[in-house]
Amino acid sequence: MQTKKLKKLFKVVPFFALLLASFLNFGLIAHAEKLTDFSPAEDAGKWFTKQVGWLAIAGTLWVVFKLGVARNVVAAGIVLVAGGVISYFCFNPEKIRDIGDLIAPLLGL
Repeated sequence: MQTKKLKKLFKVVPFFALLLASFLNFGLIAHAEKLTDFSPAEDAGKWFTKQVGWLAIAGTLWVVFKLGVARNVVAAGIVLVAGGVISYFCFNPEKIRDIGDLIAPLLGL
């Protein structure tokens, strides 16, 4: 009987914690809008790209670990290099624009 209640509690508590965190987050944004140079869209975009970068790093390391366990060293190396490049561009999105500026004259654009 107690385990069923605990299982239900463990299903409900994360939802309410997420709900509380989102309300607190929106409250902080509402008060922060009083600042003069506050751009929630720009800040959210920067935050999102950093989170994607960390997700790319974690995913890369997970796949490299799985390939390492399977002793597939070549594939692990390729995934590590590709994940590093993707993570670099996630943390430095302005570099994509710089590369585009270098390639555009070569293509006649």
